[in-house]
Amino acid sequence: MTATFNKAHLAVQNPSPLNPDVIREWGVYDPSTPIYSGDGVFLRNNSGNFELVRVKAGVEIEVVDESEFNGVDQTGIPTNILTKDGNVHIYEFIMNAGVILVRQDLKTIHIMRSLDAVLYETVHLPIGARCANINGNTTANELRSRGFANSRIGSLSGEPDSVTIDPASPASRTLKNSPGQVLLVMVTNPGTAGANLTLYDSATPTGPTFANVPLTTNLVSLPYDGRLNFGLSYSVTGNGFEVRLNWR
Repeated sequence: MTATFNKAHLAVQNPSPLNPDVIREWGVYDPSTPIYSGDGVFLRNNSGNFELVRVKAGVEIEVVDESEFNGVDQTGIPTNILTKDGNVHIYEFIMNAGVILVRQDLKTIHIMRSLDAVLYETVHLPIGARCANINGNTTANELRSRGFANSRIGSLSGEPDSVTIDPASPASRTLKNSPGQVLLVMVTNPGTAGANLTLYDSATPTGPTFANVPLTTNLVSLPYDGRLNFGLSYSVTGNGFEVRLNWR
């Protein structure tokens, strides 16, 4: 079964939610090293005013103020039902094809449109949080994380993907546009002299190079277990070969 939803769950507490001159952020993004290749989306409490922010490759491309939240209550009635207090609240970020739902305590507070497929395709979602003073403020402030988890509807989060590549396959192709892991490369049929598979740690088949695999020897199984930081692509040359590639 192919997964069509990703969900991130965060239990977050803003002890003093209306403090001036402090920013608190939490959601599906990397707040320290923006190497994530697709969309990130997170909530920001900016001196008591809430915003929903969408980023791409670490750059903010959409900021929605709480006054523009388009949420609905549990009966489907449109209303701004965001609760701002010092209690623990459960936040969910639900990613599907073209849609991101953001919920607080099972209530949808905003529906965001996104055409980037990374958030619902990948099995490696980053969950991040940040608390920082601004405007010269030196008062100690907190953002408390009470728990977090990812879930994937339609397949196990660790379920690998695979593809069989032969001369009839595209000469180059992007297989994954987010961080992950190469698990196995198996040559099931040897190719002619010079047949070669190049794997790239990239969302495009141009580099950086992850591995070069000669395709001239039969039944070669290479368990890489190698980490991908940016994505997975390949280019292949030669004839007569068949190779199986597994990743997640």
